[in-house]
Amino acid sequence: MDLTIVTSIIAPASALLGVALASRSQLRTVREAQAAQFHVETMKLNASVKEKHRAEVIANYIEVHKALSYLTREYSFTSMDIMVRAGISEEKFDRKYLISCERLDGARALVEMHFAEIFKPVDEIYAQMNIFWGNFKEALNKIKAEKAYAEYEAVIDKARQSSLAITECAQIAKRKLNGLASEIVN
Repeated sequence: MDLTIVTSIIAPASALLGVALASRSQLRTVREAQAAQFHVETMKLNASVKEKHRAEVIANYIEVHKALSYLTREYSFTSMDIMVRAGISEEKFDRKYLISCERLDGARALVEMHFAEIFKPVDEIYAQMNIFWGNFKEALNKIKAEKAYAEYEAVIDKARQSSLAITECAQIAKRKLNGLASEIVN
């Protein structure tokens, strides 16, 4: 074979082989770069989702905690004393009760969705609020009618017992809530 023919075949073949090798190398580099970029973007997305979930848990924790604190305060001995001394009307007391129920309903919804482990003590708060409302309302009627304390002492005592139960349930719920939130946030 003629050297010029062999050279004319080898030179383009070498060039094609060089281009093929360079293309393959570039393709591998591009794939590796894309895989690395995909990994970085996935990590960013996961971090963003995790941070959003963390912020949502914190917001829900705060809302439930505030509702429990509000209810503990509304159904405390101090609140009872303030309402009696202020001569609260039945209508105003009923409105306060309904507002408290709405506040608890919001907290119960969040608890059911995010903190199911504390549903039982939160649900018990609702039952105790109802007992408090009925007994305290009866006491208010007797106070308004200027009855002797002995005539409404029993219902005041039942309202106090409900107040204590509400406080105890709220404390149990808050302790569990703190643990749950800590696990989720950290």
